[in-house]
Amino acid sequence: MSQKVCQLAGMHPELQFLMVNSNEQKEMCRRLNVHVLPMFRFYRGAEGRICSFSCTISTVSSVNLSPFVNRLPLSSFKLYFVAISDL
Repeated sequence: MSQKVCQLAGMHPELQFLMVNSNEQKEMCRRLNVHVLPMFRFYRGAEGRICSFSCTISTVSSVNLSPFVNRLPLSSFKLYFVAISDL
């Protein structure tokens, strides 16, 4: 899983990618209501979470983030892409 997310990160240098191990961060996942893995979320500055989606491990390599990135208005805040999985 992490290798596939690293490939996505290489294709989108405009995003800050963060990996969260759900086994090590159970309390955080509970507070974020993460019930399906892997879960992918976009966060930006004071706006917080702006969108999220889930997909299977076998289809994560075919995820196209361009529509998500292109539809987001530009701002001075860094855009974070968080991948939550059991690594």
